[in-house]
Amino acid sequence: MSNMLPRTLVVRRCSACRDFLYHYRRREESVWVPLFNRYILWTDGKISYCDRIADPELVLCPHCRGLLWVSELECHGKIHGLWQRWEGGGKLACYREPGVRDYTDLLEQGAGSKVKEHYARLALWWARNDARRRPSSKAPGPGFRERTNMTALAELLDEADACHRVVKAELMRELGLLEGARALLATPLDPTLLELAHAIGALVAVGDTRVAEVGTGGGPPGKRLADGPQGAPPAAGCGFTRQG
Repeated sequence: MSNMLPRTLVVRRCSACRDFLYHYRRREESVWVPLFNRYILWTDGKISYCDRIADPELVLCPHCRGLLWVSELECHGKIHGLWQRWEGGGKLACYREPGVRDYTDLLEQGAGSKVKEHYARLALWWARNDARRRPSSKAPGPGFRERTNMTALAELLDEADACHRVVKAELMRELGLLEGARALLATPLDPTLLELAHAIGALVAVGDTRVAEVGTGGGPPGKRLADGPQGAPPAAGCGFTRQG
């Protein structure tokens, strides 16, 4: 039986309380990812892993619940094996994922930059959509506050960028603006975006405005889902804009 973890853990230090938290190493930086790791790609561009954002940029400290940008935290080492002990001192625990209130509070206070606002609005959209991801979900469509955030996110997107066009098309679809979504999908796209664009287009064609699963995948990060929307710069991924 292998002692290797499914994905390497990266240990960072909270800038507020100075205790330690860990997160999985980003998929595109991993040497290998076992086939049994299950990622799910959704029409809103979210890639989930164990019901969380696969590669989060913004997390909560598990000790003080401070809201932290991962790229701004000191890295204090990596954990590769199941039996490897953390010898760095202090308390160590896995990060927590922010909730709707955390993202909303950050946006009300000011995210600090357009890049951070983009991520916070995207993650807030995903968080509100989480209630609708189960096929049996009867959660209602977006209300006033949710639509306000979705509209603000759409205004941050650059239609000259193929990834941004696909994200904006999905926003338009979920807002019920089906003709706008159809027009955005009609322009040429990068081949890596076609699976997602086709899934969105099929839902537009039948008038479906709810978030939906596109596909699942595992194995090496160069396969299937990792080739599409993921935590990467706009030129290489869809949705996320990485910090630093």
